[in-house]
This record gives sequence, structure tokens and C-alpha cells, in this order.
Amino acid sequence: MIDYLYELWSPGIADADHIKRVKETLAQPGALEASLGYYRAMLQFPLTHPEESQRVQFEKTTVPTLTVFGAHDPGHELSADEDSFYEAEHRLEVIPDYCELKRPKPRRLRPLSARAQPPAPTAPARPHAPPCRCA
Repeated sequence: MIDYLYELWSPGIADADHIKRVKETLAQPGALEASLGYYRAMLQFPLTHPEESQRVQFEKTTVPTLTVFGAHDPGHELSADEDSFYEAEHRLEVIPDYCELKRPKPRRLRPLSARAQPPAPTAPARPHAPPCRCA
């Protein structure tokens, strides 16, 4: 399944070492269950928290929000018209060389508003993968 998803999400990128590390991580006790549990909880949220679910789905977001997608993520096309869901400032950034399963070169995005200051780095930058070659 990991091989299938990797090819689906990052077509044309061969990285056997990365796939091996992903499989080793998911083989750790509880890791796979926790990963899948996140998605199960998301799908069950409307049933387990109906009032909060209604609020989240139908009230506009009131905090400034920056949405970031990789250019090859189909989600950015689905999010193109989401400004109507925000009462506060909202901006969608699409990063051309970002691939979901590869760590891109760290970069600073411009702040949401002129008053906002970019956050100070909290940890040293990790080495990044080669540029994305997603098709």
C-alpha cells in the first residue's frame, strides 16, 4: 500500500530509502493505528461532536489564515474559491516545486497583513530533498 500511495502522490520520483523509512516508521508499535485513527476520527467527528461540527462547517473563520498547497496537489484547485468561508484575511499560496512526500527547501511566505511579522524560526532547518519532479 505504501508503494502504491507513494507512486500516486509523487509520480515519477523514485526514492527507495525514503519509502523504506516510511515503512519502518509505520511498522513501529501503534504507529499505523494512530495514523489511520486520525482519519477515522475526522470522518466520525460530525457524529461524535454534532454541535461543533455544525459550527466548523457553517460559521466563517475569524482568524487570519494562510492556506498552502503544492502545485501538484489537487486540493489547491478545490480551494480556489474558499475566500467566502473567511471573515478574516485569507490567502491561498501554491508552491510550484512542492511535492507532498518530499521536503521542499524551506522558504518564508509573505505575512498575511502588513502588521503581521513573520514568525521567528524555532528549530534549525532540516536538510531538504532534491527539487520535486512531480508530473
